[in-house]
Amino acid sequence: LRIRDAQADIVFVNPKTQDTADLLFQQLAEQPISARLFANDVVMEWQEGLTQYSTLVEGMIGSEVSFEDRNPEFMDIKEKLDYPAYSATTYDAVMIIAEALTKFGNDAEKVKEYLYTIKDRPGLSGKLTIDENGDPVAGRVATIVIRGNVEKYEEPAL
Repeated sequence: LRIRDAQADIVFVNPKTQDTADLLFQQLAEQPISARLFANDVVMEWQEGLTQYSTLVEGMIGSEVSFEDRNPEFMDIKEKLDYPAYSATTYDAVMIIAEALTKFGNDAEKVKEYLYTIKDRPGLSGKLTIDENGDPVAGRVATIVIRGNVEKYEEPAL
């Protein structure tokens, strides 16, 4: 009701689970709002909800963790995943730690040093680099819901 009463131009739908997204969309569908919807990757990866609320979410823009969805290894397991982008990055993280432990055992300092050497390592989530702060250099990609499908968002030409 607050969104409707505020006559918001934009609503960012940011649930942590698909069940919460369902509740949010139920409430948004009950209210006559004209706000443009933006959503997180939990929503953008929830095909059942995008289908169920197709009228409400048409044109919704999202931001997702970028990942290499055409990687043959990823395509083999994609259908088994609830959250493909997070699953891909988690898989890569586990594999990197497994590599480090195989090479260096339980030597925490050597494992840490190994992580800083990772540059353009191929994985399910694409090529990964660890920066000087120990953070992954990972991108996000803008997506849009068109006719119930999530597609890469292409900014319109001016």
